[in-house]
Order: sequence, then structure tokens, then C-alpha cells
Amino acid sequence: MKIKSNAAWIIIGAFIIVVCCGFVYIAFRGPTPVVPDPSINSSNCDAIQPGMSERQVETILSRPFDQWGQGVAGMKQWLGQNGECITVYFQRDGTVYGTVYDAP
Repeated sequence: MKIKSNAAWIIIGAFIIVVCCGFVYIAFRGPTPVVPDPSINSSNCDAIQPGMSERQVETILSRPFDQWGQGVAGMKQWLGQNGECITVYFQRDGTVYGTVYDAP
């Protein structure tokens, strides 16, 4: 009986250590790196028109957004290779109502 009891405590202890290591890894790994994209430029920003859906914007910019924020409805940002940023503002129905292109 004593051997089974000790084995159970070892298994429980190992499980607790693994869980704690997982929490430490998640807490200290840092933010997920953003993959820069050369399609973030003023020409593509100009191609985004009011009334477009998010899917249409993603087609123009070749990928999903990098960051999002809240506003009256919402905004999403796509980041470029050298610090460029396209910010797209969406209405409550999910369509575009404005864009901003920023470059360093």
C-alpha cells in the first residue's frame, strides 16, 4: 500500500510542477511577434473604400489585421515592414467608413 501511495504523490507533484511551469512560460514569453507585410502602403490604403467588408479589406491587404480597438464601432490595424500602419474604421454593420495611412 505504501508504494502506491508514494507513487500517487510523485505523480501529483510532477503534475503541479508541469502546470506551474506552463503558467510561468505564458506569463513571461512576451507578445506574439507581428509579421510585417510589404502590402501595407498608401496605394492599398487608397484602394479600401467605404462600404467594404472586413473580408474585402483583408483581400486587398493580403492578410488578417494585427491589432484592434474599440470606438463607436471598431477599428483594426495592419502593420507594415518599416513602421507603416493602415487603420480601418468599421461601422456597427461591419463595413468600412474610413481609413488612415501612417508612415514613419
